[in-house]
Amino acid sequence: MQNNNSSPIFVYSHFCQNPEPILASLLSQTPPPYHLTVPLDDLINSRRRPNGTIPSPKNAFMLFRKDLNAKLKQNTPGLTFGKLSGIASQSWKHQPQSVLQFFEVMSMVATQRHRILKTSPIPPTKPSNPPPQPKSPLKPSTPSTPPTPVKPAIISTSLTPLTPPIPLTPLMPLRPPPSSIIILNSSEDNLDWIRYNYIRRILGF
Repeated sequence: MQNNNSSPIFVYSHFCQNPEPILASLLSQTPPPYHLTVPLDDLINSRRRPNGTIPSPKNAFMLFRKDLNAKLKQNTPGLTFGKLSGIASQSWKHQPQSVLQFFEVMSMVATQRHRILKTSPIPPTKPSNPPPQPKSPLKPSTPSTPPTPVKPAIISTSLTPLTPPIPLTPLMPLRPPPSSIIILNSSEDNLDWIRYNYIRRILGF
């Protein structure tokens, strides 16, 4: 026999387009209709398997049983799966209407998120162990030619002695060509000749 309490009953429909606001309203109550042990997203979100398939969304009872099993394992460890299923089935029958409605809305949200996940593109997966890439053979490295050393410029510190200038030879005065025979025509010419010879002797040429 179900235990009904005075909690408000939310009117909902299986054909509502977005049950997310209804679930958010239920969770905002103080206290909430039911204290969950498993995080909400872990209960209602579907996860894609490694092969790309997506498991079907859980109905209201399956969501309740999953959360109750986690609570029982914390309080009474060692229970078998059969005992857990029996306890969950009996407990589900005695839950108040507010709890049944709460898990029914959760089931609707799980169905909607499952539909969105199915229509979303599959993200590319990277292989866990990618095949090794073939290594290209290493080419022997050609030894680089060392640069030719630049010879330093040799600067001579010895000074080359200057060549002494060639002394200039003084110009000799022009001498009149010697005349072997001078004919004097007059006495004046004879005096001039004497003066000329005298001056030559004094000057030394």
